[in-house]
Amino acid sequence: MAKFNAMASGRDVLNVPELLEAMPACAVPPEVEAILLSMGYPEIRRCTKHKVSFHATYFLDFAGPLPSGAEGRAVLQMIGSELGDKELFHLQKPISAESIVRATALAQDAGIRVPQILASGKVESWGPLSDVPFLVYEFVNTATVEDERVAPDKDLRLAISDVQEKLKCLSLTGVNTEPLPRFEDCFEFTAYLRQLAEQIQAPDLAEALLNMDRSLRAAGITPIPPTLIHQDLNDGNVLCSPDSSGQWKFDALIDWEGAVVGDSRLAYERGEPWNALRKLARVVKIRWLMAVASGSLQDAALPRCCAEELVEDYEELSDFLVRSGWLKFSLLPFKPVLLPVVFRYARGMSVEHWMYSDRYGRDEEGAGGGKGLTNFMDSTFPEFQRHEAAADLKNWWTSDEPRILVVGPSSSSRAAKAVDFMPVLRLAHVWAEFFSFASADAKLVAETLGSEYKLERGQTWALMLHSGGDVSRTQVRNVRDMAPLIQDFISEQIPRQAPVATERNFQQLCGDRALSQSTSRTYCLILVDRNAEQTAKALRELESSQKAYYQEVQEIRNAGEDAEEPFRIQPVRVASSGSRFPWSPAAPGPSFPAVWAEASKAWAFVLDMETRKFAAVKTPSLNELFQGIAYEDLKLSELNEDGPPLSRLFSDPETTLRREVSAILSTSLGACFAYLLVAVVVSISPALQPACGLVALNFCPLSPPSEKVACSQQGENPFKGWLREKGGFWLEQLDVQRIPGRGHGVVVSHAVPCGRTLAEIPWTLIISHKLAQEDADVQALLQDLAWTDGSHAVRLWLLRHAEDAMSPWWPWLSQLPEEDSAGAGCLPVVLAQQSHDALLGTPVQRQAELLLQSLREEWQALEALRANHGWIPFSWHRWLWCQAIVSTRSGTLPVECSEEEVQCIIPMFDFLNHSTEPNACIVGTTTSVKLVSVQDIEGGQEVMISYGSHSAEQFLFAFGFLPECSAEIVVPLALTEASAGKRLELFGPGRSACLRADDGLEKMLQVLAAEPQFQRWTRRRLLEHLQSLFGAWHHELTRVTRTSFFALWRKPYPEAESLRLCHARAVVRLLDEELELPALAAGLSALAMVATLASPVLTRKCVGIFWCAINSSRMECQRNF
Repeated sequence: MAKFNAMASGRDVLNVPELLEAMPACAVPPEVEAILLSMGYPEIRRCTKHKVSFHATYFLDFAGPLPSGAEGRAVLQMIGSELGDKELFHLQKPISAESIVRATALAQDAGIRVPQILASGKVESWGPLSDVPFLVYEFVNTATVEDERVAPDKDLRLAISDVQEKLKCLSLTGVNTEPLPRFEDCFEFTAYLRQLAEQIQAPDLAEALLNMDRSLRAAGITPIPPTLIHQDLNDGNVLCSPDSSGQWKFDALIDWEGAVVGDSRLAYERGEPWNALRKLARVVKIRWLMAVASGSLQDAALPRCCAEELVEDYEELSDFLVRSGWLKFSLLPFKPVLLPVVFRYARGMSVEHWMYSDRYGRDEEGAGGGKGLTNFMDSTFPEFQRHEAAADLKNWWTSDEPRILVVGPSSSSRAAKAVDFMPVLRLAHVWAEFFSFASADAKLVAETLGSEYKLERGQTWALMLHSGGDVSRTQVRNVRDMAPLIQDFISEQIPRQAPVATERNFQQLCGDRALSQSTSRTYCLILVDRNAEQTAKALRELESSQKAYYQEVQEIRNAGEDAEEPFRIQPVRVASSGSRFPWSPAAPGPSFPAVWAEASKAWAFVLDMETRKFAAVKTPSLNELFQGIAYEDLKLSELNEDGPPLSRLFSDPETTLRREVSAILSTSLGACFAYLLVAVVVSISPALQPACGLVALNFCPLSPPSEKVACSQQGENPFKGWLREKGGFWLEQLDVQRIPGRGHGVVVSHAVPCGRTLAEIPWTLIISHKLAQEDADVQALLQDLAWTDGSHAVRLWLLRHAEDAMSPWWPWLSQLPEEDSAGAGCLPVVLAQQSHDALLGTPVQRQAELLLQSLREEWQALEALRANHGWIPFSWHRWLWCQAIVSTRSGTLPVECSEEEVQCIIPMFDFLNHSTEPNACIVGTTTSVKLVSVQDIEGGQEVMISYGSHSAEQFLFAFGFLPECSAEIVVPLALTEASAGKRLELFGPGRSACLRADDGLEKMLQVLAAEPQFQRWTRRRLLEHLQSLFGAWHHELTRVTRTSFFALWRKPYPEAESLRLCHARAVVRLLDEELELPALAAGLSALAMVATLASPVLTRKCVGIFWCAINSSRMECQRNF
C-alpha cells in the first residue's frame, strides 16, 4: 500500500495549490537558507514567488555571485504534490526531491542540458505544510517565458524531437534508477494498473486492462529497453532562445517531476492502442484516488495532490473509452451515493455513512456527508398546503377529487421530527397529480367538519381520507405510522382513476410492484382514444371484475387451497394522435404506433411493462378482464426484444418547444422547409432592413470605428532621445501619431511578435505621489494645505511643471492637449461648467456637479496661498486641466512582489488608447514599467491596451469617451457647443432634455440635427438613432452597479421607467410614420404562421407557452420553451 508524507490534516491534501498559495510569498524557508549558506553561497537578498501549480516556484536573488562565478540568481522549487497528473505513475514511488535529482542526472548522461541542482533537502514546516521537499536549481538565461514568449512551432518541434531521440538512445537496462518509478516494459505497466483496479474493486477497469494486455500481445508488440521518459515536453519546459540568425536553439529542459523509466512508446506513441492505454491509466489513477478519499481503502493514505486538476477530464476520458469499446459504461469518479441518501431519507430510513469524516459515528453531528443532504432536503422539500381558515378547509373537503387530510398539532406539519414526517411529504409530492393533499389543525377540523372528527385522548395525529362519498379516519400516536396508511389508500384508489399516461408517470403507475409490496404483478390497461363517458364505463366494469376476482381468490383460500397472489390492473389513457391544445392529451411517444399495431389497434390492450408481454382486449366489456388474465383466457404475447423501447411508449408533456422544433427540422420535410424559409429571408432581408428598428434596438457607438493606421517614418522622434537620456527604452518601430477620432496614439511601423518589450519607463520618470512629494515647491504647498491624498500631490505637480519649459519632463508635457478637457471632448466635469444643460436628466449630472464643486473649493484654497507660492497660476482653468489630465491619463499599477498599487501617470504610455481586445499590456516591476505585446502586431497597427472593465457611464465620467461597440450608451449627450446651445434654446435653462413635453421628441431631433456629424442625416435616420439612444439610456439608468475604479455608487434613476412608458409610444408612432413596413414582412410572418399551424406539436407548444404566460410562473414558462 502506498505510504505518503504527513501534512495538513484531512482532505486538505487534495487541494495542494491552495496550501501552496498560503505559503509566504517573499520569504525563504530557514532550512533552505541554512543549507545554501553552509555551501558558501552569499546571502539571499530577495525571494519572489513565480508561480504555483502542483508545486511552488520561487526566484532567489543573492547578494553576490554564486561560488561557481555564475550570476547571483537561482530557482527554488517546493515539491507540493506527491501524485502528478501524468499517465505514467507508481503510487509506491511518489514525486520527491530524490527522484528529480536522479532524473536530471540520467538526462545529463543522455547528453541533454538540464539546470544544475545546487541543493536539495526537506523543509520541516512551512506555512500549512510539513515535510516539504525542495530543490534549488541554477538559473537558466533563456528567451522562453511560459505563456508569454515561446519558440516558434517549427523550431520547437526540432528541439523536442532531438530531446526524445537522445532519451531513447540511452538504454537503462541493468541501471539502478531508484527512486524513479520504473516499468521494464508495457506489459508490466498494464499489470500494475490491473492490480490497482482490483484493489479498488473495479472489475470493469480490470477487464479493460486485461483486454489491453491481450491487444498489445496480439499486435505483435515486443518489449524494448527501458529509457528515461520526461512526460511533459511542451513549449514552457523546452527552453529555447533565438540566435543571431533568428532561429531558436535549445537551452535546457526543466520540470522533471513526472519523470519515469519505461517503454518510451507509452508516452510518445500517438496511435492505438497506446492512446487508449494512457487514458485508461489516468482513469485508474482517478478512481483509486476517489476510493481512498471516500474511505473505501482503509489502509491507504491520501497523497498530496491537486484532485481538481486530476479529475477535471474524467468524463471526457471515460466517454472516449466507452466509445472505443474498452469500457462498457462510464462510472462516476466518486462513489455515487447522493441518490441513495435522498432515497433512504425520503422514506424515513437510516442514512448510511458515505464519506470519511472525523465525526463519523456521532449521530448528532451527521454521517460524514449524508447530514448535509438531509439538512438540504429538510429546508427545501416542498410542503403541501395547510388550511388555517374554516372556509378554505370546508371548500377543499367538499371538492370532487380524492382528498387526503393530515390532521396534527397546531404549529404545522414541521411539528413532527423531520425524518419522521419526510415520508409523508414524499408521498404528497409524488402523488400530487392524482390526489389532493392538505394539513390542518385538529381543533379546526373538529369545529369545521364535525365533533365526530375530534381526536381521542392521547392521540396526536389523524389521517382522513375522502374519495367519492366515502370518508375514513385513522388516528395514530406517531407520525411515522401515517405513511403506510397513505400508501394503502393510494394503492386502493388509483386503479379507480384512468390518468393520461406520460413518460413521467408510467413507471409510477404501471411499474412492477409500483404501489404495494404484497402484490405479485401490475398490468397496465391502456385505453386508446376513450372519451370521458367511455372511460367512466370502463372503470366501473374493471372495478366489478376486480371485486369478483378478489372474492374468488378469498374463497379458494378459505377452502384451504393454494391461490396465487392477486395482481393489479392500472388503467391509463392514451390518445393515438395529438391535439393542438395543451389541455387535451398530447400525442403518444414514437414507440406507440408499433406496439398498438401489434395489438391490432384494439380500443384497449393489456401490457406487462417488466416482461414486455401484451394482449389486445377484443371484447366490448371489461367485466371479465381480471378472470381472463388469471385463468389465461386472455393470451399474452411477448413483444420482440429488438422492438420499440417501452420507455418511449408515452408522450412527454414537458418536452420543450426548442426540442420539438429540433425534432421537426431533423426530418427530411422539416429540413427542406427550413431551407426554403432561410432562402426567403435572405432574399427579402435588404427590403426589411429599414423595419428592423421596430422590433430591436440597434446599439451603435458614438465614437468612430477603429481604423488601421498607415504609419509614416518621420525621422528621430524627440521622445525617444529623451527616454534614452533618462534611462528608458522605446522600440524604434514605435511612433506617437495622431489617430483619426482618437487624438494621439502609438503605432508600430513594422511587425512586432508576441511577448516583445515595446518600451520601458523607469520609475524616476513616472509621476506618482512619491515623485510629486520629492519636489520642494509641491511639498511646501502640501504642508500648507494639509492635503494627504495622492491625487492632490500629482495634480499640484502638474500645476507646477505644466508651463515650465526647463522641467526635465518638458518634452512630454509640451505634447499634452492644452484645452480644459485634456483632449476628452465629452468629459462631464468640463461640460458641467461649459454647458450645464447637456447633463440634465442623466445619472452623471450629480457626480459632475459634486466634482466641480470640490475642484472650485480646492482652487479657492490655492488662491489664498498664491502670495507665499508665486508659481501658482492665476487661471482656474489650469486647475481644471490638471484634474482632466489625472482623470484621463492616470491609473493604478500593481508592483511586482508587492501588494501595493500605485496611482500614477506614465509618460508616453498615456498616449496608448483603449480597446476591449488589447494587443499589449503594462507590467510593473520594482525598477521600471514595461509595455509588452500580448499578441503579434502587424506593421501600421495601433498599439492598444485595456483601461479596465467599466460600464459606459464610468468610461464617460472618467475618460470622456464611450468605448467602441458599447452596448450601453448613457444618454444622447451634446458633444459640441453647437448642439448644447440648441438644447438650451429649445428646452430652456434649467430644464431637462429628456422628452418631458409633448413636443420633446421633435425638439430632441432638432438637437441631434445640430450636431455636425448628423447634419446630413435624414429624419428617418435621426429617428432610428434616437430610438437606439433612448433604449440604451433606459437600460443604463435602471442598472445598479458599483464602480470599482472610482468607488462610487450608482442608484437607479427614479424617472427612468416613466420615461420609457410615456415616450416609447411616441417614438414608435413617429417611426411608424417614417419607416414603412414592407409587405414582404407581413408575408414572411404569414408564412411562419402557416408553418406553425401545419404542425400540431408546434401549435400545442405555442398555445401552452401563451397560456403559461398568463397563468403560471416565469420559471415554468421558460421550462416549456
